[in-house]
Amino acid sequence: MKKIFLMSILFISSCHYFPYSEFLYNEKGNNVYEAHCGGQFSMGDCYAEARKQCPYGFSVIKTDTSATYSRVSRTLIYSCRDY
Repeated sequence: MKKIFLMSILFISSCHYFPYSEFLYNEKGNNVYEAHCGGQFSMGDCYAEARKQCPYGFSVIKTDTSATYSRVSRTLIYSCRDY
């Protein structure tokens, strides 16, 4: 029983982040977004999230990876291309 409890805590803490994007601001007519990928997800998952948001491609503005204790946070700030 103790093993099941510990495994469930480990599972929940390792995959509580799902890749998602959010709108940040509009700069010179281009929308700027931030993709968040943490836990077991890689920066490649952030790039995949950006590709879903931007069908004509995107330009990377900034990437960041940080770790605190057992949490890993990855962010990709990008703007979509118009064509």
